[in-house]
Amino acid sequence: MDARSTTSTVTFVHAFSIKGLETVWPAGTYTVVTDEEQLDLSFPVYRRTGTRLILKSGGLTQSWAIEPDNLAAALQKDQLAL
Repeated sequence: MDARSTTSTVTFVHAFSIKGLETVWPAGTYTVVTDEEQLDLSFPVYRRTGTRLILKSGGLTQSWAIEPDNLAAALQKDQLAL
């Protein structure tokens, strides 16, 4: 099976938290990596196998597994706080 990763960014205006992680994150732009694997069908179809939030700070890169729905909820809460 083939695997692929896609990268996107999200921006938070306020400090935030994501359900499932006990960290309060500072406002800023974060990288989100989505990993997928191709299913064996007669046409290309990919299934998400994981989503990670990446934080780069002081030369250190950290990665946390997150649920996409929890990320979406945190982004919506951040936008409503404006």
